[in-house]
Amino acid sequence: MNIVQHFETLRQMGIRRYAKKETPEILIGLQENQFSREELVKILCTRYQAAHFFVGMLEHMLQSIDRGTYRDKDRLDPSLIPIFRSVVADNLSEELGLKKGYGGPHSEGRKNLLEALGVDYDAWAAPLGTYDVPGPGVHEGVGYILHQVKGVIACGAVEALTVLWYYENRITLDYPLLLHAFEYRFPTLRRTDGRYAERDPLWHLASHAEHDSGHARTAVYALARLQGLPGMWHESIENGVHETWKGVENFWNLLSEKFGGKFISRGVWETRVSP
Repeated sequence: MNIVQHFETLRQMGIRRYAKKETPEILIGLQENQFSREELVKILCTRYQAAHFFVGMLEHMLQSIDRGTYRDKDRLDPSLIPIFRSVVADNLSEELGLKKGYGGPHSEGRKNLLEALGVDYDAWAAPLGTYDVPGPGVHEGVGYILHQVKGVIACGAVEALTVLWYYENRITLDYPLLLHAFEYRFPTLRRTDGRYAERDPLWHLASHAEHDSGHARTAVYALARLQGLPGMWHESIENGVHETWKGVENFWNLLSEKFGGKFISRGVWETRVSP
C-alpha cells in the first residue's frame, strides 16, 4: 500500500460519488435546493451537534496517540508519536481559537450563524453534554457518529489519525452543500463575491469547506511515515476509514429519513445505538 496514493484514491472516489449523487438522499436535497428555510435550520442544528463534540474527539485522539499503540496492542514506532501528536494538537489549537491566522474559537463561528438564523445558541447547546458524557438532547445520528469514532479512536494512534483524515475530508464534501443551500434560501446572508469574513454568518461553513482539506492532508502526510515500517498498520487504516464512514454515512441516512427520504443502507448499517 502506497499510503499517500491510497488516501488520494479514496478522496477522488468521494468526489465522484458526490458528483454522481450516489449519497444519502438528504445531501442530494441540499444540492437541489429541496428544503425550506425552516428545514435547513433544523438540518444545520443537527449537523452542528457533531461539531459541538469535535474538541472532545481531538482530545481523545491525543490520549490514544500518547499510548503509542495501534490495533489495541501493537507498538507504534516511538519516533512517530510526536509527529502524529503535532497534527492533532495543531488542529485542536485552531479549533479553540489559539492559533493565529484563522480566527477565534470555531464554536463562536457556529454560534454566530445559528443566532443569525434565530436559534438561541446557549439553549441549543445546553442539553448536548460533552464528548465523554453526551446529554439527552443528542440526535440519534450524532450518537451513532460518537459511538463509531470513540470505538475506533480507542484502538490506537493510527486509527485516531485515520479518523481525523476521514472526518476532515468529509467536511470538504458536505459543508459546500450546506453553504450552497443556505446561500440559496437566505440570500441576505450570501456574499456575491464568495469572500466571507469572520463575522459573516456563513463564514463558518465557507471557511471549513475550503480549509479542512489542509487538515486532511497533514494527517495523510503523518500517516505516510508508516511507509516501509513493519506491522499491520494497514489494517488500522482500513478500520479507521470504514468505521468513520459508517458513522457519518448513517448520520445522513437518519436525517434523510427524518426529512422524507429513504434510509439507504448500502450494507453499512448494523444497529442503532445510544451514544
